Amino acid sequence: MNREIPGYYYDSEKRKYFKIEATAPDQATWSASNHKRRQLEKRQLDARQERLALNALRIKPARLLNDALAGGLLHRELVGRPLVDAPVACWAQGLRQRASLRLWPSLAETAGAVSLMYIGNQDTKTGLGTAYAVLNEEALGSSYITGSDVDEINLRDGGIVHRRTKFSATILVPVHAPQLSSLTYHAPSHKILLTSRQPTRNVGIAYFSPTLSDFDDPSPAWLLGDTTLTHISIPVRDSQRSVNTCAAAPSGSSLTCVAGTSAGILQLHGDRLGWLTPPSQTRSSRHPASRGRGGYVKAFYKVASTPPYGEILSLDFLTPDVLLAGGRSNTLCVLDIRVPPDEWTTTVTHKSTVAHVKAVGDHEILAAGPRSAMAIYDLRYIQKHNNDAQAANYPPNRRRIGNAALPIVEFPEYSNSAHLQIGLDVLPASSGVGGRGIVAAAHDNGTVAVYSLQTGARVKCKAVDDIKLPGSNSVVKCLQWQTLPWDRNPSLFVGEGTAIKQYSFARGENGKEEEEKVRGDDGFWREMAT
Repeated sequence: MNREIPGYYYDSEKRKYFKIEATAPDQATWSASNHKRRQLEKRQLDARQERLALNALRIKPARLLNDALAGGLLHRELVGRPLVDAPVACWAQGLRQRASLRLWPSLAETAGAVSLMYIGNQDTKTGLGTAYAVLNEEALGSSYITGSDVDEINLRDGGIVHRRTKFSATILVPVHAPQLSSLTYHAPSHKILLTSRQPTRNVGIAYFSPTLSDFDDPSPAWLLGDTTLTHISIPVRDSQRSVNTCAAAPSGSSLTCVAGTSAGILQLHGDRLGWLTPPSQTRSSRHPASRGRGGYVKAFYKVASTPPYGEILSLDFLTPDVLLAGGRSNTLCVLDIRVPPDEWTTTVTHKSTVAHVKAVGDHEILAAGPRSAMAIYDLRYIQKHNNDAQAANYPPNRRRIGNAALPIVEFPEYSNSAHLQIGLDVLPASSGVGGRGIVAAAHDNGTVAVYSLQTGARVKCKAVDDIKLPGSNSVVKCLQWQTLPWDRNPSLFVGEGTAIKQYSFARGENGKEEEEKVRGDDGFWREMAT
């Protein structure tokens, strides 16, 4: 700060003092009249700043501004532009806990945890929902989900309507595989896909197809229970490997699914399994890749020069032919399976291990992982990496294959310090919630939060914010957004202990809050709270 010298004026542009002269021209900055004007303006500005500081302590914001809808309308009137999170906030405030589905009713909620689940809504014939869940990464059970005008899970009424259907609390699926790591459904082939992270020398994928009833049969479209599990695996050369995740291919893709392992990515095409990416044990091989149906199955490129390499933890499809892959490293790769692996050049450098990757738009991807790192990246702003001669001179373990592009949206309140198996699911804008959509993410303290994909801000949702698992190391491991056949709005399904709880809009009679417990003849119970 420059010292004020009486009788002199300091010009900040010329960085020198000028003597104030009464005989100077009026347009001169060192004239006496201009000097008095500047002093008056400075005193007025200081007084205004002091008055604003005092008023900030006296004026309290109206409680009306905390309301999503009214606050958004007032913000539009006062500021002149709409509050972008208002539609998402209004939608999230209407969520209530509607039901609790316990597939293992004899177990207490603290006896284990639902580690994986899949909620299906494909039964348009009878309108029943289907639930598959894995308890403690080992036991796989299934159940029907029935509904009524108030979104009840009521197996007793379901047994009255569908007399030929066995409505029991849990219909066990004969699956004997420890450390189940993923559970998903491929609609075109009608396959429930399973993977295991147990280390083995034969990595692979297991699947079964639930029996379908005849169109004229009044039974549900899916007949739960009797299934035949099919295992498909390929050997690994050097050491034991595990399968961490599986992503079902969308309609229009030539693949059935892809699976992320500790050695790269597997692809399942029909009943044939092969490597989509170069397996890590072939690091010293120099044989060229050979084309296989549905992609490049046999690939023996140098792993250090072809992304991705290493352990893959998360997968998702951006389009039927473009795959997103995130792994234990902080590299997020975009893979076009129509071209050979040496042409995969688009990568993103995330702030941490990529435990979750989700496509949230035509060009936008969401990545989340430990160190409380969750962000959205736009692929149009990412520079592609070229394997030029200069990059080839680096040692294999220090080559730069990533791109440190800045995220377009960050989530500062996301809290996950070290967990990899933790719940997260995205509800896109196509669901009608407004903006880009919302994301439900579990925190490392046993809670769940809802965030706006438009701004990254946490959205207030009392029912979801009240979720709290007991225990210091307990986290919600599975979350899923799904719209049941009888519902008009999507619901959030949360694996809390040994129960699956549903959070959706409360549509009770006359808008009154209801609490009701229903016990069926088979001992199944559920609790609905609005």
